[in-house]
Amino acid sequence: MSLILAKRAHTPGVKMSNTGGWQSEKELQTWESPAVTQLIEKINTVVLLILTERLGEDEANNVGNWHIAAWANINERGDYNTLHNHSGAFLSGVY
Repeated sequence: MSLILAKRAHTPGVKMSNTGGWQSEKELQTWESPAVTQLIEKINTVVLLILTERLGEDEANNVGNWHIAAWANINERGDYNTLHNHSGAFLSGVY
């Protein structure tokens, strides 16, 4: 959490689906932090598990590389994210 708060203190953020609050650029996956590295590794593991469950192991291993676009949100009282979609994504998640 301190990493995200520090980013908010030093960057203006972007306006996407957020009403109020702060949203980082879609580059969280590039932040140099052991916590972010661990999170991205877990995302990759879960994606592979989902693909394996749905497609079978052989097909899941043939899907190829995927790209993770991740960002952070900070919403305080009264802030929220509007209804939206992630066009072009085959999986989306929230942590």
